Amino acid sequence: IPYQVNKANLITRIGELVRDKGIDGIANINDFSDRNGMKISIELKRGAIAKIVLNQLFTKTALQSTFGVINLALVKGRPETLTLKQLIQYFVEHRQEVVTRRTAFDLRKAEERAHILRGLIKAIQNIDEVIKIIKASRNIETAKNALKERFDFSDIQAQAIVDMRLGRLTSLEIEKLEKEL
Repeated sequence: IPYQVNKANLITRIGELVRDKGIDGIANINDFSDRNGMKISIELKRGAIAKIVLNQLFTKTALQSTFGVINLALVKGRPETLTLKQLIQYFVEHRQEVVTRRTAFDLRKAEERAHILRGLIKAIQNIDEVIKIIKASRNIETAKNALKERFDFSDIQAQAIVDMRLGRLTSLEIEKLEKEL
């Protein structure tokens, strides 16, 4: 049934039309609606032509309804009345822009993660020297600077190495990191 048409009122209206002979050919109306969906069954009399009964239902009840629409939308920050084709076109363009920006964001995040992983793999390959540099440093900043100077790490890579627990710097971890990379 159409949007905002009350099912009970529709069934009542069809019943009234059948009783008053406004629609001829309907034998019975059943409501089989439940929580899984809506279903209204209209049984026709023997010899009734379904197409004629359906057309009468459309014209004399709310089984078919029309309503006006004003397709007003913001186009480049200005309100415009659009045709349905333009409305769909602008919507598709908007979705393409959203998907493109989301994909670019995901790519940037993946590239940042890959950059950190390359630094961690390099640190694990030189684990003894990295631990020695970190132990010899007085604070985190000097440790980061020493790692950047010795291994040519970026700030982000050096921070990730300093933040990592010692237990993660094992040969088993290098396989996990390479797999993630």
